[in-house]
Amino acid sequence: MSRLVRCTGLDRDGRIRQHEGEKTLPFEFFSPPECVQADWMYTVAVPDAKGKRCQAVLLAFLDDATRRILDVCFGFSENALAFECGIRHILSAHGGIGKQHAVNGSGFVSLQTRRILDTLGILLVHSRPFKPKGRGKIERFFSTVRQQLLSILDRDTISSLQDLEFQ
Repeated sequence: MSRLVRCTGLDRDGRIRQHEGEKTLPFEFFSPPECVQADWMYTVAVPDAKGKRCQAVLLAFLDDATRRILDVCFGFSENALAFECGIRHILSAHGGIGKQHAVNGSGFVSLQTRRILDTLGILLVHSRPFKPKGRGKIERFFSTVRQQLLSILDRDTISSLQDLEFQ
């Protein structure tokens, strides 16, 4: 088996050289809704409708060309319905999306969501797992949210998701 691996060039040194040869180039778009990035971020614990404290999740949509936040919403889970509502809001406000860039999360891979985006002519592109280089702009936004919003937030006064949204 080891001779076969060496003959095909899959030995350790060959794999390291192949991995070093991979280059990731930044992508930039120039017209506003040409590419929209979306991602989830876990935030603070908030009481739900029954009073149990659950982790709130922030869904954000960022325009790649202008770095402007197009839509944000809080929820208690990563679900396709919140993603579809965000897409609907962006389409009604901006008219169209060329490409939707997202992670491989459960809210972004449902068959219904894929069918809706295919019908609308929006290309859904998933980033590679454990390769955050393609999501740098949205991750920078999440870093700003953590530093400037969540760090100064008075968590005792938050009684629902609506309170969190209006902070």
